Amino acid sequence: MFYYIKLVIKLFIPPIIIKILKGRRYNNTFDGVYTNFNEISDLTHYNNSHSLQILHNELMGKLDQHKESLAQLPIAHNRSQITNLLSLLISSVPKSKIHILDYGGGAGSTYIDCFKAFSSFGIESVEYYIYDFPETMKVGKELFPKYRGIFTNNLCNVSFVDDISKINSIDIVHLGSVLQYIPNYSEVIKSIIEMSPNYFYITDNFMGLHPTFATVQVNMIGRRMAYWIFQLEEIISLFDQFGYRLINKTTNYQPFHSMKNFPEQYQVSDSCNLLFKKYITR
Repeated sequence: MFYYIKLVIKLFIPPIIIKILKGRRYNNTFDGVYTNFNEISDLTHYNNSHSLQILHNELMGKLDQHKESLAQLPIAHNRSQITNLLSLLISSVPKSKIHILDYGGGAGSTYIDCFKAFSSFGIESVEYYIYDFPETMKVGKELFPKYRGIFTNNLCNVSFVDDISKINSIDIVHLGSVLQYIPNYSEVIKSIIEMSPNYFYITDNFMGLHPTFATVQVNMIGRRMAYWIFQLEEIISLFDQFGYRLINKTTNYQPFHSMKNFPEQYQVSDSCNLLFKKYITR
């Protein structure tokens, strides 16, 4: 409930007021330019007790809201511009049974965003696999069984997996705002490509014309995390090398993130979504 109260408040408070209230932490999303993660000191783990509690509260709020609105349209939130894109992709895949790997899918928030839309797709079934940190997936593993009754049509099954190599089939790989946190991101992409998915959808990553560089994300309480700002052409070339062609590119308006503390050549205003489709059978 507290999560949704915050969202309502944001709708009525002008952005400039939020900026003043948050102060420097609001202004500086990132800090520093580095070649790789190993050059950065004093980093924290992605999760801490505070962030896990927020994750728990937000997921429980979404589950409660979903339970109360089964007969209504999906409810929008402050990241709908991004999360709606995955359900749109699912609806366009010409298959009646679809297998999705949500790599870095957290505790299942994006799954909930997509679930209500599945029933209108003419899809017989969706197998939805989530892979993330163990402590992150633990939140979803504990909460979803308590709400099992709201997912009763058996259309979409969600599974939290510790080893993606055990997944037999993948149609869509979703990397939602996660690639930037992976030190060896190119190796991870290559390992998933070995599973021969039809689509890769990378959403909400900052990309520019400059060479890829590492920085530190500093806009979350108690967390100081290494973060890649990618060169767009590097990511496109990486996928093309393994038989995947970019078929769609969009950007997300990001007024709450600022890189004005960076030299001009490193500044990126908005995050990027890239959809790749396999065009070479391996």
